[in-house]
Amino acid sequence: MFYLARFMDVREEMLNHYQRWNIELDEEEEFKKFKNRLINKIEKIFLIIHDPTSDKLYEEFLNLMGKRVTQIDKISSKIGTIPSLRSVIEPNSDFKFILYDKIDDAKTVQDLATVLQVLFLTVKKIIPSKIDEFYNAVKYAVRNSPLRIIEITKNNNSIVIYPAGSKLLDEGVVNDVLGGLENYPKVAKDFEEALKIYLSKETSKYRNLLDNLRVALEQLLKTILNNDKSLENQKNILLPWIKDKGLNKQVVNLYQ
Repeated sequence: MFYLARFMDVREEMLNHYQRWNIELDEEEEFKKFKNRLINKIEKIFLIIHDPTSDKLYEEFLNLMGKRVTQIDKISSKIGTIPSLRSVIEPNSDFKFILYDKIDDAKTVQDLATVLQVLFLTVKKIIPSKIDEFYNAVKYAVRNSPLRIIEITKNNNSIVIYPAGSKLLDEGVVNDVLGGLENYPKVAKDFEEALKIYLSKETSKYRNLLDNLRVALEQLLKTILNNDKSLENQKNILLPWIKDKGLNKQVVNLYQ
């Protein structure tokens, strides 16, 4: 099941349009549209990538997907200096077309999330300098889809695909936090570990979840306040800081 989103301009405008005209969203059709948006944005990346790593991208992607690389592909990759005619005409075409096939063939959100996660692992290993372009492409599709299909976050060069629909995620609370932590990778790591435990519903690990959240908050305050104090010893520094930022008095009182 997909979940309606309540934020981001284009998405909200489209939702308002559907509601205004009493248009019911078809989940299957919206899933197809989401995949089309992905391919359209990724296509623009391939138009500017002229990289000699096409065979490596192709093979790494198939290996991570657990698919066989054909013998002719193996021979081509060993020869190296004699690329296929299609690759001469259009660099990276082998990788591009197999990627598009896998996106098109995805029948469920889980299938699609796996394809995208493998895509990012492949790009990270073979052409890490391009990972931002692929991240922005997927992020665009997520933000411009009336139905929330997946969630995606970036921590340095690591991209994580999350399932949409968790109550916490659906409220937008976690989504905003993940976005705000992109410039704080150490904090994001602990927060994401806590989120993984929450999503797994493994109650035996909930103590670890709380520990991860505490460490994340402590590290965030150390970074923002530029000190090395423990969480318990930040109060006298934190209070003047939040007052200086003009927070509502009721919010400030929560920290008294």
